[in-house]
Amino acid sequence: MNCSSAAKLLLLITTTTCSLLVITPAALQLQPANHNTVSATTTCIPRERDALLAFKRSITSDPSGFLDSWQRDDGLQEQDCCRWRGVGCSNSTGHVLQLRLGNENPPYYYYNDNKTTAMVGKISPSLLALENLEYLDLSNNNLVGSSQRIPEFLGALKNLKYLNLSGIQFVGEVPPQLGNLSELQYLDLSYMSSAKSTDISWLTRLPSLHYLNLANVYLDAVLDWPHIMNMIPSLRVLDLSTCSLTSANQSLLRLNLTDLEELDLSGNDFYHPVASCWFWNITRLKYLNLASTGLDGTAPVSKQYNRDSAQLVEREIN
Repeated sequence: MNCSSAAKLLLLITTTTCSLLVITPAALQLQPANHNTVSATTTCIPRERDALLAFKRSITSDPSGFLDSWQRDDGLQEQDCCRWRGVGCSNSTGHVLQLRLGNENPPYYYYNDNKTTAMVGKISPSLLALENLEYLDLSNNNLVGSSQRIPEFLGALKNLKYLNLSGIQFVGEVPPQLGNLSELQYLDLSYMSSAKSTDISWLTRLPSLHYLNLANVYLDAVLDWPHIMNMIPSLRVLDLSTCSLTSANQSLLRLNLTDLEELDLSGNDFYHPVASCWFWNITRLKYLNLASTGLDGTAPVSKQYNRDSAQLVEREIN
């Protein structure tokens, strides 16, 4: 099979019998628009500044000094929180729109040096005072608090478009209250400690969701997961890798995922013929990862993909 330099599809299938590989120039990166712009005359709203200071008080350790700028100045005048590190405000109203507090290092359970940079504490409910908040990134910090559960109150931040809690070592059930975030476009709950969900139907209440990453969230009890994902037609990127899923051979009467470009199902326990999988009719896929799923046989790629936009290389595993 010929391989073109213009190949756009990345398909990774590692099974006991075959491996299919197609190289793409770059994997799709989906991020919401950046609103982190502040004019010279913008000052933050006092109650929102107080909410941020309350959040800082819930942090018991900040070894990298990320929140050092979150304070009052020496003259006891309340500093403009729109100029604090990680805070983005509207350049017209002064309302806090963004909190970019993610730890840029990998999760600390992979690399020990993360422990020296991750914030420690809990996610304070004071964030509810940020009624205009659209972007919240707390990823790769140790913010589990005493409950070690994802806070249900996050579902009340009704204007959120971006939520990233990846790498925070939460345990227990993912709260269905997150389904109240009807404006959400980007949701990353990947690589927590032992988070799980027995019912993910709440995801169908997120009609604008483009990016969903639940990697390493236990979904073994969710047998109808393809039908639920098929009810979110806005999806462009879907990562359900290492979720303990047991089957991908469900039948969908009508495929609604016409915009899906990336699908990662690697590390699940399917162990059935790859040709029986439900996703082969998704014609816009640019990246498909089925590594370490136990799927066997040959994928029906020749019947499902437009050869003008994608080329495929097939090889046997020794």
